Amino acid sequence: MESIKGLLHKKGTGNRSPKSSSATDKKSATFAEAVSKTPPPKDKTPRVTHKKCVVAFSVRVDKGKDTQAAFGKKIISALSFLQTHIDKHAAFFAIDCTDSSKPPIKEKADLPGFQVILRRYFAIPNSRAFDSINQEGGRAIRGSAVMGFSVDPQKCLEEAAGDLRHMGCAIFFKQCQEVNTVARQLLLGAPNTIEEEVIKTQSTTNSRR
Repeated sequence: MESIKGLLHKKGTGNRSPKSSSATDKKSATFAEAVSKTPPPKDKTPRVTHKKCVVAFSVRVDKGKDTQAAFGKKIISALSFLQTHIDKHAAFFAIDCTDSSKPPIKEKADLPGFQVILRRYFAIPNSRAFDSINQEGGRAIRGSAVMGFSVDPQKCLEEAAGDLRHMGCAIFFKQCQEVNTVARQLLLGAPNTIEEEVIKTQSTTNSRR
């Protein structure tokens, strides 16, 4: 009897197959497969279509040697103000809209370090505008540029006009939407044309004196 009892195993003492570990492995494999098959999340950021316009600017730069850096600082400060308080999508664009190699200027890091590139964004007639400034009153650097907004550009600039002037960087909507324009003086009340006889008479009178 004792030998027979020794051959009997107590209930629950036999070797069992590791079902739990295989189940866990199976679940882990299934989860990994599910993750690998899940498509990457799509970029839901809406694409902004800028409304571009030509602006005129007048930047007051104080006395100093690094005029270009001072100009850039004022421009970026004005742009940051516009983005914070008026239109977060405001930016400067290259004057040549067909030049895809020139990305828009949206922050300080986008500002070109060389004058030759900077002038492709800011049309400044004065070729020596970035020379050192020795006069105490500083220098006003004037020119034209192309800006883009997500809303009405003219309304944005009109709303910000007072603060931008106070910052020393006036930017306003250009009535003539052309980058390269020439300012001419107009004398009110003066004749546009003078008759030939009047010119001859005046010349004769002057020669007799």
